[in-house]
Amino acid sequence: MIYLCYDTALNEEYTLVKLLQKYPDYISLFKGTDDENIWDAAPYLFEVKDNFYELRKDAFIQLDHCILFETNETKEEVCRFLQYYMYKKMGDRIAYVRVWDARVLTKHLAGWEEKEKQQFFIFLKQFIQKMKIGKGWISGNWAGLINR
Repeated sequence: MIYLCYDTALNEEYTLVKLLQKYPDYISLFKGTDDENIWDAAPYLFEVKDNFYELRKDAFIQLDHCILFETNETKEEVCRFLQYYMYKKMGDRIAYVRVWDARVLTKHLAGWEEKEKQQFFIFLKQFIQKMKIGKGWISGNWAGLINR
């Protein structure tokens, strides 16, 4: 299955509403956490079966720094898996890491232990990010980051 990981805090509610209408199979990454009631800034996983980037034809759609995850796991399992990386215990406090934002994920990968990288890329076969560069869009398959 392919999941779009969408960041509402970065891309706003208009796009969230359009995604909710088009893709009814979704879950908030905050589900089951203390942040569960935050809907307007939450990251979401949407199961996508088509080219969701076609939504960009609407000038108000924002899909900046979204990631596509490919895995055989259910959205609930992917959510639990990502929560492990999102909420990190640091001494007596919890650190919050925005792993659903490709910029943050790639920055933090360098500091992960090799075992954590291996687990991440075994569970999630690959992740892909499309980003806007000037007036065009580029795609990157970043599964090769496991060796960094």
